[in-house]
Amino acid sequence: MKKILISLMALGTLSTATYAGCSGGACSSVKIDSILILANGTITVGTSGTETGLTCAAAGGKYLAIDANAVGKNAMYSALLTAQTTKATLSIRTNDDAGACNIAYVFSKS
Repeated sequence: MKKILISLMALGTLSTATYAGCSGGACSSVKIDSILILANGTITVGTSGTETGLTCAAAGGKYLAIDANAVGKNAMYSALLTAQTTKATLSIRTNDDAGACNIAYVFSKS
């Protein structure tokens, strides 16, 4: 009976844990490891997640991008820099296609 109770307590702990990583079309609860700005204005971002789990193709298997022509580019870049500086976690939504992993939006929650 004691083993069952301990197993149920452990299962309850696992079910409340927050997923951190990349899969499908998003990276959830990740930290920003690196930011690279290319000469053409494209901003690339490396996270603490494993980008190979995404449905899009991360550059070099690791990097997400903010298109140089994206309307919200400056706001997303600001949010990413803030998260990197403060070591905060955030979630990043990417496009759903099989092309390059372009960032659709960034979500930060305190």
